[in-house]
Amino acid sequence: MQFIGFEPAPKMLHVERLQEQAVTDGGVVKPDIAQQKTEICKVLAVGSGVQMSLTDGDYVQVRRYSGSDVFILGKETVVIHEEEIMGKYVVVPDQELAEVCH
Repeated sequence: MQFIGFEPAPKMLHVERLQEQAVTDGGVVKPDIAQQKTEICKVLAVGSGVQMSLTDGDYVQVRRYSGSDVFILGKETVVIHEEEIMGKYVVVPDQELAEVCH
């Protein structure tokens, strides 16, 4: 059986963990076992009962060991409860960021 999507239950979110940097600033490649799960996730779907104003594509900070792994089309994603979200990131588009920095 092949699944093509996932709709989270009320008060649940479907997220994707961002990949941790596999190479240190000094150029040392970290082995898989040394890499920790990142706590920053991209929201893929929001359950109907979630109270936070979140939409697909938002970035959130979650607790380190939160959620349950879900594999869809060979891709590892996570389902988390709304209470495991610590906050939402404000993302500035690269173009706007360049204007602010100059």
